[in-house]
Amino acid sequence: MSQARGKKTTLWSGIVQFKEPPPNARAEAIKVGMDAGLTAFKRHKGKLLVALSNAHKRGSGSKPFDPDKAWWQLTRVAQFYLWRSTVKRDTMPAADRTRRLRELTKALGRARHLVGKAMQDDVKEDLFSAWYDANITNNLVPEEQLTLVRIEDEFDEVVASLSALEAAAQRAADGVRAKAGRPKGTAVLQKDEIEGLAAVYRDSTGSTPGAGDGPFAKFVMEVLTALGRHLAYESVIDAIKDSGLRALMTADWEGPVPFDAEE
Repeated sequence: MSQARGKKTTLWSGIVQFKEPPPNARAEAIKVGMDAGLTAFKRHKGKLLVALSNAHKRGSGSKPFDPDKAWWQLTRVAQFYLWRSTVKRDTMPAADRTRRLRELTKALGRARHLVGKAMQDDVKEDLFSAWYDANITNNLVPEEQLTLVRIEDEFDEVVASLSALEAAAQRAADGVRAKAGRPKGTAVLQKDEIEGLAAVYRDSTGSTPGAGDGPFAKFVMEVLTALGRHLAYESVIDAIKDSGLRALMTADWEGPVPFDAEE
């Protein structure tokens, strides 16, 4: 067995972390995608820092604007965004997942029906005998548990698991389908991505980000453009508002309110 282990990477102030997988083809593809995204993002460095500098001039001015620190922080947020979006692109589309889960549900249903019929005739004895040889004779069940009642219970659990697995596949298919449709709110921009940008904005400018139309929303739009994502301005404002409301409703939120109601 390989002893390769993933490396934990901190992307934002020790809060946002992910464990990099051991080197493999998929991991390399994700890295290539992230590197390309970061290269494009860096072309917007000047414009993003100007936006933060201007916001700093309008802010409290309690400390000098630090462009190097601001860029380092922005890059960390961009890395996390690109990692997540690259991984998401590499996953199976929702429609394909639903189709596969529906097929699995039907197959498990057929298997459950066939096994149910087998339990009513002599095929049950053949099936039980083969299962016994595979699981008991090969010592997969501890010797001290080798009682007839225990063995029959184990067998019954295996048979019953088909129904449980069929039900799980059905629920999973329904769950994927329910999530389909036009994304809105934090579905278009993740809560921790918004909060990461809000933290950069607050630390760099000395101002609390606004939840409505204003400098922070425009800054988020510029960051998204730099990351190659083009969203309607209204959708970004909705996502910011949704993120602020979620933070206010989170019982274990220990920091200050992340957003002002207005700029």
